[in-house]
Amino acid sequence: MILVLPKFIYARCCTHLKWSVTTYCFLGAMGSTWLVSAEPELKSGVSASSTSELPEVMRLPDRLDGPMDRTFFWIPSFDRVKSRLDKDFAALSNAERESITNEQVVAKQEIDELIASATRPWSSRESIEIYRRIVRLAFLGSRDSSYVKSIVSSIPYSFVDKSFLTVQSRATNPHPIMRWPAQAYARVESPHFEVSTQGSVALASNIAILAEQTYAVWQQAFVPAWCEPHSLESAVLDGQALQSASNRLEGNRLKIALFKNRDQYLRGLRDIQPNIGISTGFYHPDSRTVFCYWDETVSAQVLRHEITHQLFSEAGVWDPLVVEQMLGNFWVIEGIALYMESMQIDPAIRCDRVTLGGWDAPRLQPARYRRLHDEYWIPLEEFKKASSQTFQQGDAIRQHYSQAAGLTHFWMDHSIDSRVSLVDFICGVYRQEPVSKNLLYTDDTDQLRAQYDTFLLSAAKHSRRLPPRPATRDIVLSRCEIDSDLVLSWPAKQGQKFDWLDLAFTKVDDRMWTEASSGRWDTRRLNLEGTGVSNDSIAAIASINRLEELDLSTCKVSGDGLEPLRGHRSLRKLWLTGTDVTDELVDLLVSITRLEEVDLTGTQFTDGGRKELARRIPKLRRK
Repeated sequence: MILVLPKFIYARCCTHLKWSVTTYCFLGAMGSTWLVSAEPELKSGVSASSTSELPEVMRLPDRLDGPMDRTFFWIPSFDRVKSRLDKDFAALSNAERESITNEQVVAKQEIDELIASATRPWSSRESIEIYRRIVRLAFLGSRDSSYVKSIVSSIPYSFVDKSFLTVQSRATNPHPIMRWPAQAYARVESPHFEVSTQGSVALASNIAILAEQTYAVWQQAFVPAWCEPHSLESAVLDGQALQSASNRLEGNRLKIALFKNRDQYLRGLRDIQPNIGISTGFYHPDSRTVFCYWDETVSAQVLRHEITHQLFSEAGVWDPLVVEQMLGNFWVIEGIALYMESMQIDPAIRCDRVTLGGWDAPRLQPARYRRLHDEYWIPLEEFKKASSQTFQQGDAIRQHYSQAAGLTHFWMDHSIDSRVSLVDFICGVYRQEPVSKNLLYTDDTDQLRAQYDTFLLSAAKHSRRLPPRPATRDIVLSRCEIDSDLVLSWPAKQGQKFDWLDLAFTKVDDRMWTEASSGRWDTRRLNLEGTGVSNDSIAAIASINRLEELDLSTCKVSGDGLEPLRGHRSLRKLWLTGTDVTDELVDLLVSITRLEEVDLTGTQFTDGGRKELARRIPKLRRK
């Protein structure tokens, strides 16, 4: 998050409430502050290379043409606590070694084909795709490959060695920013980061690993941000040295200050950030430092968001105070950091696969909800011109951030060409270069909006071949072409818990509940508005002990059918708009002791029934 503040307290801040569903953003402007939910209420009101001869299973999941959904990258496999290879190659089974060898062969062939089809000078698209595959080859262990040797200077090989981290349990010098005394804090160094802490060294090591993982993926996804134009091409084809576009990323470790706990975080930073109490982390460009403490539920996303800002700022030699004068394009600075929060790691032998984006990306769910459910849209002419202050002020803060996240996912995930266009655009913004083409400048804004809507709706198609990942907490598929057969086809993950499940205005029906295993749809927020769900599903829904919000608007439910909800211990909000319930439901609603809000619009509730409900639950919000 960019804070428009006086230079003394200028910071980039991404703030989250302690529980995992609702994410908050701290926004400030010259002394004013807001606490804003980034997640909507349920009712807010408002030329390809030919590769067909190679085994499909070994191919990269995305292609150089057509919709992609998720994008894949690679990092070395290592234990989350210790910095080491998952297994030494010699210790692998014959089958594992054969699998890795086959992957190396395929990766090499893909690079050969890409280079053969590329025209000189290489475009950003070709540079990104070739570099990504060479990195994969390197992390698979092919260090003797000429391709790998050509970019060796950009790959921190200590990243895959036991010497990845250097730990100084008692730092010999005082901390230059926090002024922690020498010997009173620890310092963990990785190839690109320096993590200082007065807390757990093990946790600081994990933070360094998370930061390096983020850096490795950022480096593959945004080659033009850090590599001199055509330098990769010269290195790979002509044997020249790879040139970095930023001296600030060469040989300078980026700083992270990790506090022992929230109390220490608040005490240590209140002098430079008066509103630190509503934050869990922020990036301070003047000191090139990310400040944070660890909260298991949100901190990984916070750190990836802030490190993204940090990396682009360092790579672009970007003056952070320029944000105050930015007259447009501010949306993409926050949009790309929100996109990087989607990073998920799929463990494998030796070389882990990392995904970015995807239909189930966390920040895409509120964007899909606001556009498809609420039909909310900020006109492009207004949106693209929003300055930092305009973007962060007023009643549309949440909508600005959701639309920025959604549009960023649209350009990053739709196709290779759209992704490269966005990457080039971002680099121009961060380098303060004249932008020759604004992605939001178009003669046909209706067409772009229609393409965006189609992208959001494509979640149904992608979810058929790419079911929700185990770490997915929110799924919003409102108005998408899905039914019970589709959602039941998703693999059931033992113990998977959702925070938000929104299937409003889809074709799901009672079979989603009656044919599912017990506890399959464990969630806190459930929206079934306008679906085929009826009384037959209520018993299964009522068995969700964590359920806090339930929308059954226009569903075929009645008072008798809702009886399984009697005495529910967690339900706080209930929407029954347009259903057949009557005054007889009063006793059942009274029995739900935590109920705070109920919507009875368009039901057969009489004025007398509403008055009785108000008398028995005086604090209940009613519609």
